[in-house]
Amino acid sequence: MIVDDHPLFRQGLRQAIVGDSRFEVIGEAEDGQTALDRISQLHPEVAVLDVSLPGLNGLEVAAALRAKKSKVNLVILTMLKDEQAFNRALNLGIHGYVLKEMPPTRFELHRRSLAKRSLCEPVAD
Repeated sequence: MIVDDHPLFRQGLRQAIVGDSRFEVIGEAEDGQTALDRISQLHPEVAVLDVSLPGLNGLEVAAALRAKKSKVNLVILTMLKDEQAFNRALNLGIHGYVLKEMPPTRFELHRRSLAKRSLCEPVAD
């Protein structure tokens, strides 16, 4: 599941993920409330969330999912180099905190970790 308010970014991320046979993109959302609804309906194994979303932000979505005891693995993919947001994500049990400026090779390492069902080491370069 890809959650980002920029259609072009969602499309690019989808293309990067679809090239890996271990993953299937089963849905997208452009805002926090839609993300909550679709994650509840589709039950993805992994959801990639931007922090800056219209309505509920990505961390609020994560908090709501954790309150519902959702088992979805959450990865934050953001431009924010914000220690407070990073720490909040860790406290919510996020599986990865990935910066959008990260080189594609480093993103690939995180994708492999998720495919093996192991936790990604959170990244905050």
